[in-house]
Amino acid sequence: MKTQHIHFHHYHEGNPPPHQPFNTNKMAYSSFKQIEDKGKVGGIGIKYVMKGVENYTVGHDMYGVGDKHFLLLNQHTPFHVFIDTDDYTNGLCINLSTETVKDVLHNHDKKEEELLDLPFDFCEDSKTIPIVDKIYPAHKTSILGKELQKLATLIEKQIAKDTSDSNDFLLTTDDVYYHLTTALLQ
Repeated sequence: MKTQHIHFHHYHEGNPPPHQPFNTNKMAYSSFKQIEDKGKVGGIGIKYVMKGVENYTVGHDMYGVGDKHFLLLNQHTPFHVFIDTDDYTNGLCINLSTETVKDVLHNHDKKEEELLDLPFDFCEDSKTIPIVDKIYPAHKTSILGKELQKLATLIEKQIAKDTSDSNDFLLTTDDVYYHLTTALLQ
């Protein structure tokens, strides 16, 4: 399988995230003691907390997402995040583009024979994964939770190794966004 470089951003007290909704596959690692920000999910949003608590307001609902838990958000969902702690809260923010989600949904239930007969038959309809904005424990639930834990470990190792002043990192992995979308379906 072809290895690709996944670009992810490292946001922290001196480098806050930019204000931009996006509908592309993106990943950000954050480490904050304090932040208050608003955003909007472009595709399917995954907010995974590695350490600490991130507080989210989505519509009229409030979510306190703690250690090794993640919040799933539907596409185009506006949210408000608030962190105010004495110690750093570390987390991953992942956006799965609607194009990736549609592609995985389209091919998810197909038999191998169908995929081999029509390898370039892409999904043109408006299928999406019906996500309920909800917190999930990564260590007790789905394959997605376990994959998020593995990914977080890889990113923490990469950040610990980096000695430059750069705020952007490259993580080598195989089709991580398709892999996470497939894990979400299982």
